[in-house]
Amino acid sequence: VDVVISFETIEHLAEEDQPRMLAECARVLKASGVLVLSAPNRLEYSEARGYRNPFHRHEHDRGELERLLVRNFSARRWYRQRRYFGSAIWNEAGGELLEAWNGGAASATPAEPPEAMYFVVVAALAAEALPPSGPAVSLFSDIAGTELSRLDAQAQDLLRLDSLLKERDRALDTQSAHIEHLEELVAFRERIVVERDGQLAAINAEREIITRERDRAQSAHAATEHALGAQRTEFDRLERALTAQEHIIAYRQTLRWWLALPWLRLKLWWQRVRGT
Repeated sequence: VDVVISFETIEHLAEEDQPRMLAECARVLKASGVLVLSAPNRLEYSEARGYRNPFHRHEHDRGELERLLVRNFSARRWYRQRRYFGSAIWNEAGGELLEAWNGGAASATPAEPPEAMYFVVVAALAAEALPPSGPAVSLFSDIAGTELSRLDAQAQDLLRLDSLLKERDRALDTQSAHIEHLEELVAFRERIVVERDGQLAAINAEREIITRERDRAQSAHAATEHALGAQRTEFDRLERALTAQEHIIAYRQTLRWWLALPWLRLKLWWQRVRGT
């Protein structure tokens, strides 16, 4: 065949299968045929971005890809590719037309090609089979604006997400303020509880003092009541004895008692005699 095109294919094969793929490409090419191959630069595509494509079995840096190609293709022309709003391909050999406007420079100046995100290699079995090198830079323009539209849509999504994040932050701020207010209320309530507990403790202590005083007063009152009861009993006994004595005295003051007194004395004498 005249041309074999392999864009971003080789990295999807296992490392041990890649040499066989390139050997098969070389086998089917005419002596004047060329291979156009592109592959990601592992250093820029994966390592520099901290990215891993789960569908890539084995990626290469430039030296690794060069060692694979040189086995079957003695002539190779390297290009570097990166994606922008469009896509640019630079001839590694440079050229008179490769210029760039860098930073605050006053004018465009010759520039080195940037590091490749992808390698594009035109390889042939012989150097004379390689096509003319062409311009230093080839640009693919997204005339339909598909890529720009996609980026605009992404930008709109980012703005929407940013708005949602700001709204969430405002809601979080409001919630945080509410939580702080609730925490202040809880702290105020706890202070009131502490003050109330202190007041209750003071009241309970005073109540215990009053209770002890009351108990002592009740005990003293009970003792006094008991003493008064005993005094009343004694008073009643003495009152009865006094009444009895008064009755005796009153009786003895009567004539009848005086008349009966000799007989009473005789009776007492006779009782003593009989008792002896």
